Amino acid sequence: MENDEKTVLKLELTRAQYLALEKVAKKQGYPLVTDFLRALVAEIASGTSERELPRTDIGDLIETLTKRLERRIEDILNPFTAKIDEVNRRLSQILELLEALQEQQAEASAREKLEKPAPRAERVERASRQRRPSAMEKLKEQKVVFYSDVAWMKAPEKLFEKLSREGALVFEAYGELVGVDPEFWSEFTSLLAELSISDPDKVGTLLSAKLGEQARRLFEKLKKAGLAYYDRDRGVWVVSVGAGSQRGPTSG
Repeated sequence: MENDEKTVLKLELTRAQYLALEKVAKKQGYPLVTDFLRALVAEIASGTSERELPRTDIGDLIETLTKRLERRIEDILNPFTAKIDEVNRRLSQILELLEALQEQQAEASAREKLEKPAPRAERVERASRQRRPSAMEKLKEQKVVFYSDVAWMKAPEKLFEKLSREGALVFEAYGELVGVDPEFWSEFTSLLAELSISDPDKVGTLLSAKLGEQARRLFEKLKKAGLAYYDRDRGVWVVSVGAGSQRGPTSG
C-alpha cells in the first residue's frame, strides 16, 4: 500500500453529535472537525499492530479503521449526549409541572367563580329580573293605561283600584277608566299649559313629538270627555279632572 494513496471515510452523525464533536475539536485545538477526525484516525492507526491489520484487502483495513474511529467518537460524545439527555429529561419534567400548575390554577379559578358571591348591584339586578314588576312599575314604563288596552284581563277594574292605592292618578273619561303615572301627568299638564295653539290636531302632534304617542291619546280622551278645553279668553288649554272623575291624586 502506497503511503500517499488517499481513501475516503464516510461517517454519518446527527446534528447534535456533529455540534458536540465540533466543540470537542475546538477544545483540542482543531479549528475544523475534519482535522480533528484525521488526527483520531492517525492515532487509531498508529495504535493498531500489524497483526490486527489485514495485508491483502485494503477494504478490510478501511472497515477496521472506520469501526475504531466510530467507537472512539462515541466515547468522546457519550458524556455530551448524556448531558443532553439529562437536560431533555429535566425540561420534560418542568413542562409537565407547568401543565399541572396551569390545570390547578384553572380549576381554582373556576371554583372561585362558583363560590364567590355576586356583587350587590348584580344580586339586586338579578332579584329584580326574577321578581315580577308591580302594577305601578309597569305604569311608569307605559306612562298611561287605558281600560280598553287591558280589557282582556279577568278583572281590569282591580288593576285600576290597585294603581289608585299605589299613588297613580286614576279617573274616568268618556266612560273609560284611565290610569296615569303622576310624574308623566305633571309633564303632560305643564306642556299643555304652555301651548297657545287652539287647533287640537296640532296640539296632539306636538304632545306626541315631545312626550310620546300616549300623550296624544290622553289628550284626545280628555278633550272628547270635556276634561280638556281651549280657553279662548286666556289663550290657554285647561285640564279639569274634578272630584267626580278623579280616583287618585291630581296635579295641574
